[in-house]
Amino acid sequence: MTYRTCVYTICCNEILNIEKWVESVGESDFTVVLDTGSTDGSREILRNLLSAHPNMFYSERDYSIHDIESFSFADMRNRCLEFARQMTGDPDDIIYISLDMDEFPNEGFFQMVKKDWKDGTDLMFVESHSEWGDSCLRDKCHSSHGGWYWKYRVHEQLFRDDRIPSDFVQYSSTASFLHRSLNTSSDFLSQKREKYYLLNRKQHEEHLQEIVPLRYLVSDAFGLGKYEESEGYWNDIFSLVRENRWEYTKRTPDDTWAETIIFEAYQHFIRKDILNSGNLLNEVSSMVTSGRIPESREFLVLWGDWFFEDDKKGLAYEFYLAALRFKENSTYRLQDWMESRIGKEEIHRKIALSLYHTGDYVSALAHAERGNDSEDNLSIYREMAGGDV
Repeated sequence: MTYRTCVYTICCNEILNIEKWVESVGESDFTVVLDTGSTDGSREILRNLLSAHPNMFYSERDYSIHDIESFSFADMRNRCLEFARQMTGDPDDIIYISLDMDEFPNEGFFQMVKKDWKDGTDLMFVESHSEWGDSCLRDKCHSSHGGWYWKYRVHEQLFRDDRIPSDFVQYSSTASFLHRSLNTSSDFLSQKREKYYLLNRKQHEEHLQEIVPLRYLVSDAFGLGKYEESEGYWNDIFSLVRENRWEYTKRTPDDTWAETIIFEAYQHFIRKDILNSGNLLNEVSSMVTSGRIPESREFLVLWGDWFFEDDKKGLAYEFYLAALRFKENSTYRLQDWMESRIGKEEIHRKIALSLYHTGDYVSALAHAERGNDSEDNLSIYREMAGGDV
């Protein structure tokens, strides 16, 4: 089947981004924009752009982010998706792509998505790059069927009520986008975090057993300097996981939310000396070994990196070793992407460095050799191993 793309987005006071964004999505077969209450002139610009972009559809609806009781980003995205379905007729050959106005696709993005989209695909991940150089996979592309909808008032996510077989989840090895807001004023960012924090608290009240709102409350409260409150949300997360009471409805067969949250808890608290590192390590180790947290090579290595930087080389070694034992028969559809980011040789080199700092020079040399380390490093390991080799 030959596929077409429909990119859809919501807009509110994006006057700094609009023209660059519309230009960046120009190769999409359809573009659908729902303005949700702009007061900065965004609406006037969007209306003027319609005449120059015949496959662009635009609508307006007024929302107020100040109305914490009723405001919902998910509701706005669902209305925009419904509008997009109406404008395209919702045929089977449409690939819907959700991009915000601070997310700019790379050149050839839409052709790459069409090329990588296989018959029967329901969901596709593409790579997101930030202006700070880090990257992650985002589930931005979905089929016209499958009952897709958006959930959560803020930090909204794409969902469907049943779980998708892994064969129907793909990732594009070439399509990517840059996540970069052109509005970087401190007042704007501070007000945004405050509003998101209030929406998240309301969201948590509505989904007490779900980890997603708590995960963001940890970050939002911490960013506002509410450290004790943030720590309380962290403890709530661990209580849910410990007692096996947590709920989520994910759209892919495997889930990494729990380990993501734990890693962020470590980043936020341990490195700020707010929580006891031994307690957190015991919690994490217990959950990993009991199988309550699915293994992910990437996050195990990240854990090791954090411990290494904190001069806990022995603990770093344990997590690197766990990453090395990462299950090869994983059904995780995106494993190839993770493998390409953190391969076995790199882990062997990290293990070698950890063992070197713990004084086990012979084992360090063995891992350095298996990791194809540089000749300079190998010489150092051989010298320290001395006659023990």
